[in-house]
Amino acid sequence: MLSVGGVAVGFTETANAYTRADAAAHPKPGKTAEQRPRPAVIDKDPNLGSIPDIKWGDDDGGDDILRGLMEGMPEIVRDLLHPLCKHVFRVGRVADVYPYPEQHYLNSLCHSWMNVSVTASLGADQLTQAVGVITNHQQAEWEAAMRTFCSALWGGTAWGQRQHGYQWAQTANSGHGTPRVPTGSQPVLAVLKDTADDIATILREYAEAAVDLNRDVKDELDRAMWKAAKDIIEDLAKPKDLKSALGAATSLLGSGAGLLLSFDVKTVLNLDTAKLNGIVAKYTGILDGLTTRMTALEGPLDEAYRSAPKFEAGVARAHGFGTRALEEFKDSKVWLKVDSNGNYDLNLAANEYMANGHTLDKHVGKTDEQLAQRLRDQQSGGPTTAWPHGKPMPSSSSAFPNYQRAEELTERNLNKNKAAIEAWIKGPPPVSDGDVKSFYDKVPSGETSGRSVSKQPVDPNDPLSGYKQGGLNAKAYDVSGVDTRIRYDSNRNPPFTVMTSMPSKT
Repeated sequence: MLSVGGVAVGFTETANAYTRADAAAHPKPGKTAEQRPRPAVIDKDPNLGSIPDIKWGDDDGGDDILRGLMEGMPEIVRDLLHPLCKHVFRVGRVADVYPYPEQHYLNSLCHSWMNVSVTASLGADQLTQAVGVITNHQQAEWEAAMRTFCSALWGGTAWGQRQHGYQWAQTANSGHGTPRVPTGSQPVLAVLKDTADDIATILREYAEAAVDLNRDVKDELDRAMWKAAKDIIEDLAKPKDLKSALGAATSLLGSGAGLLLSFDVKTVLNLDTAKLNGIVAKYTGILDGLTTRMTALEGPLDEAYRSAPKFEAGVARAHGFGTRALEEFKDSKVWLKVDSNGNYDLNLAANEYMANGHTLDKHVGKTDEQLAQRLRDQQSGGPTTAWPHGKPMPSSSSAFPNYQRAEELTERNLNKNKAAIEAWIKGPPPVSDGDVKSFYDKVPSGETSGRSVSKQPVDPNDPLSGYKQGGLNAKAYDVSGVDTRIRYDSNRNPPFTVMTSMPSKT
């Protein structure tokens, strides 16, 4: 919800900025720029209520089972058997599964989870269609950007790998040396849908097992109770006159009831305990298998929860895609200007997707866990003794808190280093198209530029202060530096684009 909400806000902000700029460039008497309000997006977890409890209490319907079994029996026999039969649910392994599950409630839960699956898929389809409306599918770069954009909304990343049977990469190739193309993968959505489908199936099978358990135990009780009822009726039939019959009944129902109830319930009802135990064993075996399948859903869900983009990430990505879409993914005319004071005026969103520009996709709105996740996924080698979690290629992973801060600090860095940038462009040595150069800045005292997870421990006394020993549990730290990498392009003025910008250690 947060990621999609961020996208809605980002697109709205981008459109509002465009109409303001257009109105300023082409003023018309009495006409102002059309502005839309920012969509309302939740800023805290919704109150989803309590988790449905599928454990059963004392109100389990046991009395209903007994009443059903005793229908058709003479009243005097029912009165004799009912107090005895209330103990039947403690015979053998029946006690392990009593009170019985309510199969109708389980089936209702099953359908609820089926609805979750349908709703998630419908929402994703509608979002993809909405983004598709502002995409020229005949233009390859625009189409590819649209597909990677939609993948990113659902947890796909530029460095993603296959995890738990799902593709988490925005792009992939078909073999060594082949070009990378958009995967179209929407991993968080896929996990949500599959999980909902699997839980619905598990609950349905649980309900079916409950139906079988109830039926099989009821059949055995039915057989035993009617046998006992027949024996009691035969006993009561032995006296020859009504007075004697009433006396026998009174004896059984009064103090003489102890004669019947003093017998073990299994003896009186002649229950087949082995058969009951077999029924329960079949039922618990099914439940053990269902439990294993339910537990197996945790791994993909944890990865999906870890990967779900933040609101700020959705806003930033929408600014990037929306701004480039407004220029039809052609060479941007607004990516960077020099104002009347000679300072750089940066439109960071217009640099996204252009000449491998990727600041907003890779370095804005990441959680601490997602920063560590990148170091897990982007590695030069697998686990070793020295690197138990694998050796990452980047020295660190970092992100600005939001789009506005990313643009503000990147522009500040460019202006702080304006003389150095101009010297690099002028040479010597001569610079060539495609050359990339890093420039660094430090934010004002007391401020931070973002968060970072380091490859190596930041604190020698704390192994969790770096990915090397901490892995996905590595700690993130506030940093106050900015590393901006510009790419030379002689066809532009100024002759460079911002390929990427990120928080860094000073």
